[in-house]
This record gives sequence, C-alpha cells and structure tokens, in this order.
Amino acid sequence: MNPSSGHVLVPLHPATVVRLYGLMQPHDRSLEDVIRRLMEKSAEAKKPATATSRAAGTGRYRLTILGESWTLATLGEVVATAVDVLGTLDRRLFDRADELAGNDRHYLARTPEEPYPRSPNLAKRARRCRCGWWVPTNISRRDACRML
Repeated sequence: MNPSSGHVLVPLHPATVVRLYGLMQPHDRSLEDVIRRLMEKSAEAKKPATATSRAAGTGRYRLTILGESWTLATLGEVVATAVDVLGTLDRRLFDRADELAGNDRHYLARTPEEPYPRSPNLAKRARRCRCGWWVPTNISRRDACRML
C-alpha cells in the first residue's frame, strides 16, 4: 500500500485484466470503476456469491459470476458455464483439480471417463469445457454446490 495515495497494488493475471477491460461500459473511466460497478451489482443481488438457485417459476437455474448472470436449464450446464468463465479469468485456477474429486468421481477431469469411473457408459454425458476440462452433467444439487 502506498500510504500517500491510499492505493493498494493487487497482482492480477493478465487474462483477468483483459476480462475486466471487456466489461467496461462507456461511463467507466478506469478498471476501478468497472470493479466498483460489479461490486455494487453483486451487493444488489439476493445471492451475490457464485451460487445456483431455482429462478422463480421457470424451473431453470441462475448463475451469477462477477455481476454477469446466466439462466441455465440443468445443473450440469451451471457447472460447465462456471468452469468456462472461471477458466477464462485464470487458466491456472484448476491446476489442483485432483483435490476437487468426490468420493468416487472427479468433478473436473482430464478425460470424459473420469467423471463416471463406475459407469463407463455415462462418459458420453460428460461435457468438455472451452478450457479443456471435462465436467459431469448428471449431478445432484449437492454435488453442484460442492463443485462451485
């Protein structure tokens, strides 16, 4: 922290900076304005953290990350979208994916078979994310919350 300016230097991955610049609106003068706006938007939301919840009356799920929201039909889509977005922000985020394994399956996998080790026929249901990881699409709400 620079005591004279009141600013704190925070190291950010270059991809995160690119993503923040992509969220700039015409009235934003700096990345600080973007971050402030995203924080305000998040504070206004009922559940500001990255979470899943049933959207009222639609039977769909809503995912919110950094102020951006998606309405998705399945929990598998929620998890895959979250992995895509978070993987875009920081590619190194999932380097320790093996630690995210459940009792008998991997939540993030390097092959389509890993999410369903006891049911090889379900490998075709795994979804490949843009960042290269595979995620299960046949998951419970509890598993989806645990993954996120």
